Amino acid sequence: MSIDLDRPINEIMATLRDYFSNDYIYAIFIFFLFLLIAFIITVVYKYFFLVVSKKTKTKVDDLIIEKAIKPIYIFVIITGFKAIIAALELEGNSIENILKTFNSLLVIVFAYILIVIFRIIAEHWGKAWQKRTKSKYSDTVMPLIEKIIYILFILSAIIVVLDIWGIEVAPFLAGLGIAGLAIGLALQDSLKDFVGGVNLILDNAYTVGDKVKLDSGEVGTIFSISIRSTRIKTYDNNVIIIPNHIMASSKIINYAQPKSRERGSVPFGVVYGSDIEKTKSVALEALKKVKEVLEDPAPSVEFLEMADFSLNFRALFWVSSFSDRWDIERDVVQKLYEELNNAGIEFAFPTSTIYLKRGEKDN
Repeated sequence: MSIDLDRPINEIMATLRDYFSNDYIYAIFIFFLFLLIAFIITVVYKYFFLVVSKKTKTKVDDLIIEKAIKPIYIFVIITGFKAIIAALELEGNSIENILKTFNSLLVIVFAYILIVIFRIIAEHWGKAWQKRTKSKYSDTVMPLIEKIIYILFILSAIIVVLDIWGIEVAPFLAGLGIAGLAIGLALQDSLKDFVGGVNLILDNAYTVGDKVKLDSGEVGTIFSISIRSTRIKTYDNNVIIIPNHIMASSKIINYAQPKSRERGSVPFGVVYGSDIEKTKSVALEALKKVKEVLEDPAPSVEFLEMADFSLNFRALFWVSSFSDRWDIERDVVQKLYEELNNAGIEFAFPTSTIYLKRGEKDN
């Protein structure tokens, strides 16, 4: 069943037609009538809606009014041209095609208005959700949802336009189903990437801004999660692009979970004969002198083993952010060297002692 977009306009035009005896005067009246309507919309928009919307706490209505006014204006103008054709009672195949073109444009403009409104609301809702839940889902989930909704809006507009031009929609939908099946078989990897990306997002495996370590050993920060892949920027400013289905099936260390707080570790060794308790005490004081090292949990120094040529220790400490760990570890190494050296504690290095046994002289 086709959609008749002309009927409401024709009924209104038929009512107004009784007041005019000349068709061309009537058409001119319709032209100025819709210009007046467009002018009224502009005035009401400028002096009422904008003023009222600025008094509200949210900016959603401001953005909707600002972005939707131009397409609404175009919608009214196109409707005015349709009304002029209806007023002149023009007929013929050319006129019918012109009306179908106008109707198609109205559908496209209306779909555009809906997309604009949805995008503004979705963006606002995503930010509000992120602020309320302190989650980064909006950076990854919302773009996926927006793209799906955009596709649905576009497909709906295409179906309505096809119906306006008298093209059977049922075969088109059936063709979409068959084409979708064929495309699905041909793009299995892409579908796996999409499903993998959704699973990663919903499972909260990682989000944009998290620092991760891959199976292969690379460490970097996630800066983009798309439908098909995840992009990771390394410290060398290189980008690693990994398909989502591989990310979903890989073992990945996420330094941002469960909290961004991270523990650092610096091993060091001193020579045999060093006082163990003094070494631990001096090293602990060195840790406390690095201001970025957290007091809670408290830092500690462990005596690990008596190795081949050294007494091995490990300095343990916590930092507030995983992204600062490596820089702070370098500061800790420097401070340990300075304090232990000032305390007269020698660092060990590989050494070998060779004993030569002098043999007896032959008689």
